Amino acid sequence: MLAGVIGSSCRGGVDEPGVPSGSAAVATTGIVRVPISGDGSLDTVGIPRISFGESRYEFGAVDEGMVVTRRFTFRNAGKRPLIITHASSTCGCTVPAWPREPIPPGDTASVGVRFDTRGKTGPQLKVITLTANTYPNTTQLQLVGTVDAAE
Repeated sequence: MLAGVIGSSCRGGVDEPGVPSGSAAVATTGIVRVPISGDGSLDTVGIPRISFGESRYEFGAVDEGMVVTRRFTFRNAGKRPLIITHASSTCGCTVPAWPREPIPPGDTASVGVRFDTRGKTGPQLKVITLTANTYPNTTQLQLVGTVDAAE
């Protein structure tokens, strides 16, 4: 059944290139879109665009055991709803929290990050990777600083 949603337009007309018509296609046409067409051309205009005010947070020097938190605010600068499907970090000490609902064009939202410094000392670079319906489909955020050993 998945082929009916992703596959060709053999069931009828096509509303957009690569998107078959029908009830399943109509429900997802405004959200899920493949930015690369069959001829290899790239549509960078009609897709969601994630735009962060800052993507790197330098927290300076903190004592081991502290919890560093940061909220990264972004805007959907594209023309389609933005969906973040996954967020991951370089280790379990850094936990991202992201909006699960689509972000309409022009709206803002944020990704929260929590870094527990317990057991971590020295220079730190924590990378959070967001996967979304953008092109490219991943965006990285960074927490950078130094954790001083507990006395």
